[in-house]
Amino acid sequence: MSVYPFSGGVIEKSGDFIMRVTFTVENDITIDHLKEIKAIREQLFGNNYYCSIIDVTKDFMGISEEAKEYVTKHPVINKFRVAEAMLVKNLGQKLGVDIYIRLSKPTRVTKAFLKEEKAKKWLKAEFEKFNSKK
Repeated sequence: MSVYPFSGGVIEKSGDFIMRVTFTVENDITIDHLKEIKAIREQLFGNNYYCSIIDVTKDFMGISEEAKEYVTKHPVINKFRVAEAMLVKNLGQKLGVDIYIRLSKPTRVTKAFLKEEKAKKWLKAEFEKFNSKK
């Protein structure tokens, strides 16, 4: 597994199509963090489709309004990301992420998980489903 650090945490490439982002910041995720992630994603996948696991298990982490807008509306991110799994640490956090997903209405399918293996299995199925429609 290849590891790519950035100012907000670390990115790992898992297999051929999964990018795992682990945030380690103490405060909000910013647009600068997301721009770094986008640059690394371009390095890893170029103009190819991919899925992502976003590890948000750290306590007291949020996302700035500017960053929310960037990640939900960016044309390149939305074009190539097939599905996104949000990895959470407990049911309370999962409920909060589920509400965030409903309110933000992502352009690609997004789901919260407590277990990474279940997230990977779901992403694999979503990726296969996407590829069968192309």
